[in-house]
Amino acid sequence: MAEDLAARYALRAANEGDAAAVAACVDSAYRHYIERIGRAPGPMTDDYAEVIRGRRVTVAESAGRIVGVLVLALTQEGFLLENVAVDPTLRGTGLGRALLELAESEARRAGFDSIYLYTHEKMTENRALYTKIGYVEYDRRFEQGLARVYMRKPLRAVAAGKVVMFDLGGVLVENAGAAGLAAMLPAPLEPGELWRKWLGSPAVRAFERGRTAPEEFAAEFIDEWQLALEPAAFLEAFAGWPRGLYEGADALLRELKGRHRLACLSNTNVLHWQRLSTLQTLLDACFVSHETGFVKPDREAFEHALERLGAAPGEVYFFDDLPLNVNAARQMGIRAFQVGSFAAIEPILRSEGL
Repeated sequence: MAEDLAARYALRAANEGDAAAVAACVDSAYRHYIERIGRAPGPMTDDYAEVIRGRRVTVAESAGRIVGVLVLALTQEGFLLENVAVDPTLRGTGLGRALLELAESEARRAGFDSIYLYTHEKMTENRALYTKIGYVEYDRRFEQGLARVYMRKPLRAVAAGKVVMFDLGGVLVENAGAAGLAAMLPAPLEPGELWRKWLGSPAVRAFERGRTAPEEFAAEFIDEWQLALEPAAFLEAFAGWPRGLYEGADALLRELKGRHRLACLSNTNVLHWQRLSTLQTLLDACFVSHETGFVKPDREAFEHALERLGAAPGEVYFFDDLPLNVNAARQMGIRAFQVGSFAAIEPILRSEGL
C-alpha cells in the first residue's frame, strides 16, 4: 500500500449519534444492488440506532466523514459478520480488507475458531470475494424475503511459540506527547524526569487504567501539574498527541504476521486508542491499559499479558522506548529491548533471528 492505512482512516466504536451517517454509508454501499435483486438489500432496511444499541458497530472515519461500517454480533450459530460496508468512492483503498481483518481479529479475541456471514445469492462478486479469502458456503435460506447464502470461515489458530510484543508511542506510533507535554509545563523538566513524573502521576495512572473519564482526568492533571490551561483546551491538545503509525510500521507488521504472534502492551487511554484502533487488524493481541486495568512498569501488566498469551517469558520479545518499562520486563525474564525510534526495531529483529 502506498501509505499506512492508519494514516488515512480512524476506526472507532459507533455511538447512537452516528446512526444517520452509518445509514447513509450503508445506503451508498448497497444501493446499486436494488435493481439486481428487485428490492432494497437487508442492510438498507435496518434501524441503525437500534443496531448500534444492540450490536458491536465499528465505523471508519476519514476527514470527519463515516466511510466504512462493520457490524458484528454473537448468535446461536457463532460469531457473525453481519454487515461490512464501504463508501463506493473508496473501494480499492484497503479499507474493506481492514474491516474484514478486524472482524476476524475480534472473533479470535472472543474465543471463536470460525466466523460466519450471509449475503444475497445474487451478490455474486461478494460471494466470489468471500470464497477467495477463505469462506465456504454451508447453507442457503430464504429469510425476510431475501435469498441468502450462508458462508463460514475457519480461523487459523495463531501458532504457539515466539511472541513479538510492542509498546506503541515512540515505537510503532509517532507520538508528539513529549513535546506537547513539555510545552504545557510552567517550568522545564529533563526528559527522564518528565517521564518518571508522568508514569508516577496519580491522574495519569487512573486515566490509563480506565478509572476516570476524560473530563475528570483533565481537571485532575491540570491541578496536579499546575498547568495554565482550561480542561477543554488541554483535552484538545492531548487527544492529538498520537500522529499515527510510523512510515513502514504497517509493512513490518504484515511481514511478521503469520510467522510470529504479534501483540502490543501499551499504557494508553480511550482518547488515544480510538485514533489507533486500526492496529487491531494487524496484531493478534492488544493489551491496552485502559481496558486491562494494568499499567507499565507494574509487574501485573506483564503478568497479565503473559497469562493471556499463554507464553513463557523467554518466548516474548518486547520493544519499548522507556528504560523503566524495559527493565521491568527484563526482571520478568522477558527479552526486552529499548528502542529510541521505529528504525531501531528491524536490526534487532534480524539479529534475534525473527
